[in-house]
Amino acid sequence: MFLINFLFLLLGFIIIRSYCKKVKVKSTYFDAAQISVVIPFRNEANHLPQLISAIQDLSIQPLEIIWVNDHSEDNSYHHLQHLPNHHKIYSLPTDVIGKKNALKYGIEMSKGKYILTWDADIVINANYFKSIQNEPITPLLILPVQMHGRNWKEVFYELDYYFVNALNKGLSSLLQPFIANGANLLFEKEKYFSTASYRSPPTIASGDDMFLLHDFKLQNYDCRISTTSELIVVTAAPKTFNDFLQQRIRWAQKTPQLKDKHLRIVSYLGITIILLYLVFLFSDKYLLCIFLKILLDCLILIPFLFVIQRKNIVPFIPVFSIIHPFYILYIGLAVKFKKVDWKNRALTK
Repeated sequence: MFLINFLFLLLGFIIIRSYCKKVKVKSTYFDAAQISVVIPFRNEANHLPQLISAIQDLSIQPLEIIWVNDHSEDNSYHHLQHLPNHHKIYSLPTDVIGKKNALKYGIEMSKGKYILTWDADIVINANYFKSIQNEPITPLLILPVQMHGRNWKEVFYELDYYFVNALNKGLSSLLQPFIANGANLLFEKEKYFSTASYRSPPTIASGDDMFLLHDFKLQNYDCRISTTSELIVVTAAPKTFNDFLQQRIRWAQKTPQLKDKHLRIVSYLGITIILLYLVFLFSDKYLLCIFLKILLDCLILIPFLFVIQRKNIVPFIPVFSIIHPFYILYIGLAVKFKKVDWKNRALTK
C-alpha cells in the first residue's frame, strides 16, 4: 500500500509542478505568411460548413489552405466551391487512398516553410493565426485539441482523451512529449521530408501524427507542447460507444509499432498503477484505494481541464476514475480481437 501511495503522490507532484515551470522564450516566432494548412477530408459534408465559416472569420489568414479529398462519397466537395484564391483543392488519384496519403499529397503540393495539419471536423478561434505568431519557432509544435461532449457518456470519452493529454503535458517537464494529434499539429516541412521512416504501416488506420513525433524525437528535433487558449481547436466527442471504441483501438494500434521509450515508460507506469488499483480494490483497503485513484486523477486532470477551458466537467472525474481501469483492460483485449473500421474502410491487423 505504501508503493501505491508513493506512486500516486509522486506522479501528482510532477504533474502540478509542470504547470508552474516557465518556458524559455526564443527570439523568433512563427509567421502566418509562411504556414500552409493541410486539411484531408473524407465524407465530411456535415462538418465542412462550420470549419469554412470559422476560416472566413480569421483575423489573419495563412499563406494557403490545402484541402485534399480522400474519395468522398457525399457532397463534401460541393462546400469547397467559390473559396478565395489562397484555398487549393486537390483529390487523391484513384489508386491512392487514406488519410496518411492525403496528408503527404497535400504537403508535397504546399509552398509554406511550415505545415499546419487540421482535421475537417474542427472549429477554430478567430484569433488563431494572430496567436500563433506569438509562439516561438520549434521543429514540431503540438497544439491543443478540445473534444467536446454533450452528455455524460460523451464526457467520459472526453475525459479519457484528456487524461492521456494531461499526462503528456505534465510529464513533458521530465520526458519529451509522447503523443501528438494531427487535428492541430504544426511542424517544419523540410524536417518532415528528412525523416525517412515517418510513414506508418498500411494496417494502422489513421494518420501519421504519432509516427512523425517519434521520428522527430529520433532526430533530436525539439518537440514542444502549447496550451495557449486561442490555439485550441474544438471537435465533437464520439457519439456512440462503438465510435469511441473504434477511435481508441486505432490509437492503441500505434503503440507497439512506435518503439518510443517515453511512451513505453508512461505505458508501464500506467499499467502498474492500474494493476495495483485492481489488486487493492478487492481487498479490505478498497475505500482507500478508490479515494487515492480519484485523488490522482484530480491531480492529473484538473489543471489540464482549466487550461483546455473545460473546468465544468471536473465533477465527472470521480465516476471516470472508478470506471477507467476496467475500460483500459477492455481496450487492451479489443485491440487484439476487434476489426477496425476507418471511414467505411475495414482494416485488420
